[in-house]
Amino acid sequence: MGPIALITGAISIADALGIDEWFGELVGGEPGAEVASKVVDMAKTVTGAGSIEGAIAELKENQLMAAELKKSIIDNEHELKLAVYEDMKSARDMYQNTDHAMADKIADEIITKNPKLILLLILTNICVVLWVTNPAIAIAAGNVIGASITYLWQERQSVVGFFFGSSHGSKQKAIQLQNKT
Repeated sequence: MGPIALITGAISIADALGIDEWFGELVGGEPGAEVASKVVDMAKTVTGAGSIEGAIAELKENQLMAAELKKSIIDNEHELKLAVYEDMKSARDMYQNTDHAMADKIADEIITKNPKLILLLILTNICVVLWVTNPAIAIAAGNVIGASITYLWQERQSVVGFFFGSSHGSKQKAIQLQNKT
């Protein structure tokens, strides 16, 4: 089963359990397929279903089973977060063991150009507010600009986080997660 189908199925399961917002934070990014796969496997085990669709249908029908799966997912949160941590760790290891000139160039471009692009988008948004008279168009343009700013900022934060690591508190949390498994 492909990663998109796994992630979609796991999100549907989380939605059926009422933990979709919390789960959405876990499945963002590359290791999302790994986390989604674990949740789908847990759902299949609890429901006895052979497919994602069967597990979702069973969870919607049986509230007791849904509560059991929800507890199991939350109890195993450390395993799900560890998948995300392991993916980041392997990316750093791979970076160190390769000729990373291209990655350095891309990171440099992101660090130097994203703030300029963000400033340009902010100025564009101000112009939209001042000169666009149709409220629907102004709102749509503002939403697109806001989403673009968010993406550029997150992209920059990812580069900084990759090169400089996480905070001391996050590192301690990662160590604790590793020790639980």
